[in-house]
Amino acid sequence: MRKSAVRILLCCLGLLLTAGLVFLFPGKEREEMKAPAPALIRVWTREGESDLYQWLRKRAAAYEKETKARVYIRFATQEEAQAAMEGRDDLLKPDLLLFPGEGEIAALRGYALILRDGDNPVSTPPPTYSLFTRPSPTPAPIPTPAPLTDADQSRPALAPPGCAGALPHTVVSLSPLSDFLEGKADAALLTAGEAAQLPFGYRAYALPDGRGMARFGARALSPGGDQFLRFLLSRPSQQALSEQGLFSPRYPLYQGRDSLSALIESGWNFPD
Repeated sequence: MRKSAVRILLCCLGLLLTAGLVFLFPGKEREEMKAPAPALIRVWTREGESDLYQWLRKRAAAYEKETKARVYIRFATQEEAQAAMEGRDDLLKPDLLLFPGEGEIAALRGYALILRDGDNPVSTPPPTYSLFTRPSPTPAPIPTPAPLTDADQSRPALAPPGCAGALPHTVVSLSPLSDFLEGKADAALLTAGEAAQLPFGYRAYALPDGRGMARFGARALSPGGDQFLRFLLSRPSQQALSEQGLFSPRYPLYQGRDSLSALIESGWNFPD
C-alpha cells in the first residue's frame, strides 16, 4: 500500500514538472504557431514575353530559396498595370510591376538592323554527325560591318512595337521575322535568335545610343517589391539574363564574343 502511494505521488510530481516546463519553454509546435507566415510578393508582368518570363521565374525561385519568401507571378494587361500605379482601391495591387517602358530598367531585349544581302552568302560550317543525332550546324561568326550609313537608316525597316521609333522609317510589325521572310521589306530589326533563322545572306548593324534595345522597366509598389527588385538588379540576376538571350542595362554580358549578340550589345551605353 505504501509503495502504491509513493508511485502515485511520483507520477503527480512528474506531471506537474512537465506542465511547468511546457509553460515556461514553449515547444516547437507552439513556436511554429506563433511564427509569421512567409512573405508573399506579387509580381505582375505582360503576357507574351516568354524570354523575360523564364528569367523572372528562375530568379524568383532563387529568391524564394534565399529569403524563404514566396513570389507569385501573374500576367496582367497594360490597363491593369496602369490602374495599380494609380492606386485604385478596388484593386489588389501587386508589389512589383515588370512591364515595357515602366520604371527602372531591369532587362533589355536587343535588336540589330538586318539588311537582306544576296551577295553575302549564308555561312554554315560543316555539320557534325553522330549515330543518333541529326546534324546541327553552329551559327557562323558575325563580322563587324562598315558603319551604318544614312541611306541604310532611311530605308523602310520592319520593327517590333518596342522599337517603333528606332529608325526614321520603321514599319511596326507584330511578326518582323515572318514578314521579313515573306519579302515585305528589305530590312528588319531582329534579335540574334531570329537572325539565325534566316535562310539567306544579310548584313547586320548595331543601332547606336541604345535605339536597338527594347526596355523592360520595373516599378516597386511596396517594400517587399523593392527588395525583390534590388535582387533582380543584382549582378548574379543580371548575368542570368544571357541564359534567355536578353541583355543587361548595367553589365556587358557578351563582350569579347564574336557574335551578333556582342554586336547588338555594342550599341548600348553602360553606366560607369
